[in-house]
Amino acid sequence: MPYDHAHPSRTRDGMAAAQRARSAPFPEQAKALSAVDGRRSATTIAAQWGIIIGAIAIATHTGTGPLHWLAVFAAIIIIASRQQALAALMHEGAHYRLFTSRALNDAASDLFCSLPLFLVTARYRATHLQHHLEPLGANDPDWTIMQANPREWGWPKTKRQRGLVLLRDTLGYGFLVFAQQWKAWLPQTNHFGAKPAPEPFSTGTRARIYLFFAILLGLAFGLGLWREILLYWLLPLATIGQVFFRIRTISEHMGCGTGSGMGYTRNVEGTLLERLLISPLNVNHHLTHHIFPGVPWYNLPKLTALLHADPEFAGTAYISPNYMGRDGVVRAELTRAG
Repeated sequence: MPYDHAHPSRTRDGMAAAQRARSAPFPEQAKALSAVDGRRSATTIAAQWGIIIGAIAIATHTGTGPLHWLAVFAAIIIIASRQQALAALMHEGAHYRLFTSRALNDAASDLFCSLPLFLVTARYRATHLQHHLEPLGANDPDWTIMQANPREWGWPKTKRQRGLVLLRDTLGYGFLVFAQQWKAWLPQTNHFGAKPAPEPFSTGTRARIYLFFAILLGLAFGLGLWREILLYWLLPLATIGQVFFRIRTISEHMGCGTGSGMGYTRNVEGTLLERLLISPLNVNHHLTHHIFPGVPWYNLPKLTALLHADPEFAGTAYISPNYMGRDGVVRAELTRAG
């Protein structure tokens, strides 16, 4: 059932919400929803690439007039949203929620999800699982980076500050900053394992990196598709995709009180358009995921519905109606006067 966000008795308490969720009957319900469906993972990965290829095909076959550029613009938006979906699937892979075989899980996650975003699943997993141990705590590597970079990650912000951050993201600057701040996730960082951290690549991971970039170079220069790769892949990834990533990321934990722990996380119901562009594949159920990380993405809405129907949980949890609306996370919770 939808939660009444304006209810006067609602008092947010992340710790209380987490404690309620970890008590009966929710753990057993989560366990029943934790089975991994490899066939669904495969079809979902294939669907994202089908949409991406379809968007490029339509844009490249609409002539040279205004309709062509409209199709190109639409393709960039659509592809940026599917890049967010691939990132969500990489996240599932980091939790071993794509396939029951860990070897297949990592191979699929790397080749079809993370490496196309120029990230490596194992590297992402190493820091992400630390983040799960105590979100926003002293040992959370993501929170440590954010605390050290307040210009991008210190929220709430004024309207002007918010606009500048999103403008820098739109122009590609935010993407370059992100690559520097989270360089531990990149395939070139400590590539030959000369340092103990980030952790050296396994043989399988290294083979996948070389295979992916061999395919990429073959497409770019062997088949002469380098212009298409720049326009339809790198441009959306570095610009509008970075905007989508920023909005979703700041909405997950920012403004959730001053404590640390899994409860200081937000579920965002989101509009249909927001769920398509900003938080595809149920990434908006972030609080539910933090409490029960073993539940794969396709079962999160079921578990969220059970949690939100519980008055004690819904009355204390961080739940927001949307991302960008007047009463949404970014405008109502993460923007201050000034």
